[in-house]
Amino acid sequence: ELGMVVGAITAGIVMRPVFNDLALVGEQTTQTIRSITYGFFGLLFFFWVGLSVNLEGLFDSPTLALLLFLAAFVGKLAGVAIMVPMGKVTWLEAWTIGIGINARLTTEIIVAKLLLDARLIDVDLFTALVAASSLSTALVPLLFTFIVRRWRSGLQPPAHESPTDPGARHV
Repeated sequence: ELGMVVGAITAGIVMRPVFNDLALVGEQTTQTIRSITYGFFGLLFFFWVGLSVNLEGLFDSPTLALLLFLAAFVGKLAGVAIMVPMGKVTWLEAWTIGIGINARLTTEIIVAKLLLDARLIDVDLFTALVAASSLSTALVPLLFTFIVRRWRSGLQPPAHESPTDPGARHV
């Protein structure tokens, strides 16, 4: 089944120049393929994943899913927080970036499904990974919106005095 993934990636790499050479027609073709892929096959994939999930096991013991969610969430926040003492970002920016990069779903679930099908993980771990990813996908937009609305003024780029700077504000 790894061959399917490699085949899909290779097809994308090979077909990309063809679509680029076709200019407008190529873009229309790309949009059509993208719509069919995400609109139809994406739904089939997530339906297939949903059939593989053990909800009974998740409800009996949600601890693993919560721990996976927290580990990923806190890990990303900590990774960005390291930049604060270096003076690269402020704490407000670190929180905002950390929450923003926590958004995930498809890649993680695709890899988890491949691991499950290869019997490298069991259905309980697969279910916990899907649940943690789904929780992140549901919470991150809400948290990100809350943070940006609450701290909007602290997240504004600094005004520069230089007239040569295209981002400078002029009064």
